[in-house]
Amino acid sequence: MSLKNYNAREGLHCRFSNIDPASEKFSFKIARDTRPEIFSFKISVAKNVPRTDYVILEAKVFPGINLFWSGTLLMMFGLLLAWFYKKYLQKSSEPVKGTF
Repeated sequence: MSLKNYNAREGLHCRFSNIDPASEKFSFKIARDTRPEIFSFKISVAKNVPRTDYVILEAKVFPGINLFWSGTLLMMFGLLLAWFYKKYLQKSSEPVKGTF
């Protein structure tokens, strides 16, 4: 992902290109238009700032999970049984006796 910003008044292109989480380094690409004017700018970086980018995950125990999975497996078994039964009926020429 890269984010680009262009300052038309000063002819400055600034592109944020990369973050390296291991070394906590940011990569910027800065260029300016080919104009005869010479300008300067200051970049300041804040140090020792408290971090606010924490991700909090919460795990909950669901007591009915076994009932959920057994119902899912039962429905899949019924689906496969119906599929095999339909294939069996299409292959056989005589009707199957029984009540359904």
